[in-house]
Amino acid sequence: MDQMNQKVAVVTGANRGIGKEIATQLSNEGMKVIVCVRDLEGAKGIFSSSYDFNYVQLDLGDDHSIEECAKGIHAITKRIDVLINNAGMLHDSGQSISSMDMGVFNQTMQVNAVGPLRLTRALLPLLNRGSRVVNVSSAGGQMNPSLATWAPAYCVSKALLNAITQELYHDLSPKGIIINSVCPGWTQTDMGGAGATNTIAQGADTPLWLAIDAPSSINGKFVQDRKVISW
Repeated sequence: MDQMNQKVAVVTGANRGIGKEIATQLSNEGMKVIVCVRDLEGAKGIFSSSYDFNYVQLDLGDDHSIEECAKGIHAITKRIDVLINNAGMLHDSGQSISSMDMGVFNQTMQVNAVGPLRLTRALLPLLNRGSRVVNVSSAGGQMNPSLATWAPAYCVSKALLNAITQELYHDLSPKGIIINSVCPGWTQTDMGGAGATNTIAQGADTPLWLAIDAPSSINGKFVQDRKVISW
């Protein structure tokens, strides 16, 4: 492929699960893929040698790491066609918001919502008309009919990520940039567990669709199974 015309994708949390599947499939589509992970050396060992990825270190819990990651991406490319904010954490399953450790709460907000916002802001100069941003969220963050309580920090963080997606939509849509949040469903990842209903490929399907094939009229939405849902 002509490298001048090759599309560029950035995927966070691409070392396993849904993120790994997304990065692999975007590469199969012919895109140049930049994977952002906490453990660089570990990530380089999980992909087949046939995938020529660029690797950048990223810890969404560390603002300095986000800044350095953005600098690294700017050094690799002058454009981003697809940004997938996939990385996230769930460390409060079964806890109560009235008694849970506030350190875990704050870290969850940072990694799942504030960090993706910081990274997106830092990469805005590389996003152009037609670029697509996909924020991987969760049905646990739906406010309608009511916010879930099975993991309070996680659910609040995903509700915040959905709200951030809405705010960015109002800023970015006049520039022709498409941004949506997506619920991948209960997926058989380390986070979701082996008993989840979706395979990893099924969990990655809608984020990939939003990144590649979804109509541009789907913008500023919350999407699951390729359908717009209430958030």
